[in-house]
Amino acid sequence: MSEFDKVIGYSSVKNELIRFCDVIRNSERYEKMGVSLPRGVMLYGEPGIGKTLMAKCFIAEAGCESFTIRKDKADGDFIDHMRESFEKARKADKAIVFLDDMDKFANEDEKHPNAEEYVAVQACIDDCKGYNVFVIATINEKRCLPPSLMRAGRFDKIIDMAMPGTKDTMALVEYFLRNKRLADDLDPNEVGRLLTGHSVAEIEMVLNDAGINAGFETRSEICRDDILKAIVRMVMEAPGIDKYEENSDDIEAILVHELGHVVTAEVQSPGSVDIVSVEPHGGRVGGLISYRTDNCNMTKETLEKKVVRVLGGRAAIEIIYGVPDMGAGDDLRQASRMLYRAITDEAIMGFEALDCLGGYGDENRDIQDRYVARELENCYQKAKKIIAEHRDLLDALADVLMKEKTITFKTIRQVIGAVGLEPTHPCKRTKIT
Repeated sequence: MSEFDKVIGYSSVKNELIRFCDVIRNSERYEKMGVSLPRGVMLYGEPGIGKTLMAKCFIAEAGCESFTIRKDKADGDFIDHMRESFEKARKADKAIVFLDDMDKFANEDEKHPNAEEYVAVQACIDDCKGYNVFVIATINEKRCLPPSLMRAGRFDKIIDMAMPGTKDTMALVEYFLRNKRLADDLDPNEVGRLLTGHSVAEIEMVLNDAGINAGFETRSEICRDDILKAIVRMVMEAPGIDKYEENSDDIEAILVHELGHVVTAEVQSPGSVDIVSVEPHGGRVGGLISYRTDNCNMTKETLEKKVVRVLGGRAAIEIIYGVPDMGAGDDLRQASRMLYRAITDEAIMGFEALDCLGGYGDENRDIQDRYVARELENCYQKAKKIIAEHRDLLDALADVLMKEKTITFKTIRQVIGAVGLEPTHPCKRTKIT
């Protein structure tokens, strides 16, 4: 059994590290071929995805003496400790030095990467040349590290550990649920879909919180509702679910706004909404939506669909109530930022508005503003058209969401199956019933 079997998923990362382990364990065989021991490998990725666990498995698999260095001392003492650890590693027959959270060794940013701690790391690695010392490091951010530290000869391989994909997430959900008692209505595949795109730590946290909720309600099994509550509370950042104000004047408008996002998303990209909730959050009643992770490259078409989706809430309020949505400021700012970035950095509307051509002068800014305003208006009109043509779908979803408070892609798919996605003639009803 390999030590890497402790890590669920990440097969390509594990295969790469196993190759390095083989070189460390069988260095004599490789030396006869004229192959030298690589200097080091860096694991890069978001917090909570298992980089430290992967590094520990690497150390155990390699089976040689190891020295772990993490920032747990004051600056001067820390550098002394680091130098002492590397010196001990050089004296060992074979050794691995583990630099855990190396990007936290100093408080520098990308504009000032040459901190004393990073200079010391470089010097220590260089001093190990000719010794059987291998360095493995984990980092969350590359921006603050000096390029000279990340070059070949110091770290021969930088491995990007992404968030778990669908297959790995399913395996993680199965693993974390293995010792829990589950109700019949809980579908692990649905849970896996809802948690795809989140870190290992978040997945574990959500499933444990679902168990806490079941225990707090003196039930012996975790049900589907426990999972949904945990996702809304822990991942979608809603602190509670028991303060829903049935008589709040805002509930109906919030529901319409959120379903405007859902309808525009589903009409343009069926199956793109994972979960929508109108539970209270942040001290007030509000809506939350999670969309399916989108890994496709950005094109003008995909950008337009996303902007239409962002503006869908505002469009729904105007279509249903005949007045502008005064609570859509965040959506407008998000849509504007998306368009500005695409226009000024990616030339998605042509080269005229590129920042690099006109600098940041008033004329260049005016061109950019006109482009963004025009595209916002175009996307908003498309959003309103979608809402008007699919009012029956919005109404049907509203009936279910008002009752259940939180619905997932399974329910959305069932409603769409019953209502359909074919455009219908807009009706003049002004209130959800």
